[in-house]
Amino acid sequence: MEFASTSMAAAGMLNQNVAALQATVSAVGQNPTAGGAAAQAQASLLPQISTSVLKTSLSIEATTGAQLAQMISQGSGVNILA
Repeated sequence: MEFASTSMAAAGMLNQNVAALQATVSAVGQNPTAGGAAAQAQASLLPQISTSVLKTSLSIEATTGAQLAQMISQGSGVNILA
């Protein structure tokens, strides 16, 4: 699994979800209805979910990088070109 590409995809998803939330908030502000308020509540969850995915992916990426750096520094014969 390519963690960098996963992180980039999660960041893209976050940007997309925040843009959708902004559009929903704008629409609800112009026409405040019960349905609009419900849509706004649902749209506000998407950036939280995508933020969680991004944080998890970046955490895995950082941990994997740290483990690889430790293995290389200990001279365990890791071939980083392989």
